[in-house]
Amino acid sequence: MNRKYKHFRFGLVAIPLVMGIGGGALGGMAAGALGMGAVGGAMLSGIGFMGGSMLGSMLFPQKNKVSMPKVGSYPVQSSCKGIPVPKIYGTCRVAGNIIWMGPTQTITTKHTEGGGGMS
Repeated sequence: MNRKYKHFRFGLVAIPLVMGIGGGALGGMAAGALGMGAVGGAMLSGIGFMGGSMLGSMLFPQKNKVSMPKVGSYPVQSSCKGIPVPKIYGTCRVAGNIIWMGPTQTITTKHTEGGGGMS
């Protein structure tokens, strides 16, 4: 069974991980050689893992494809009868549909200002 994975390239993902594990091992051995004990070994192996994974990421960078959606592809709010209600699992950007709007009422207020001056 031959499958082609477009978005997952194991080689590029595994190189920083392998280099990080190697750096952690070197840091642990350096701590043991210096006689730093368990706490020093944990610190130096963490620092070695971080350095090795950073070096692996710099030597073999991954190409990220980032694309923005087109302006016309954003959903627009509408008010239509009979359209289906979307059922969404997770998060997704959807447009709203105005289902019901009550009768509109106009409220007027009258505001007068005093016209008196100095007397």
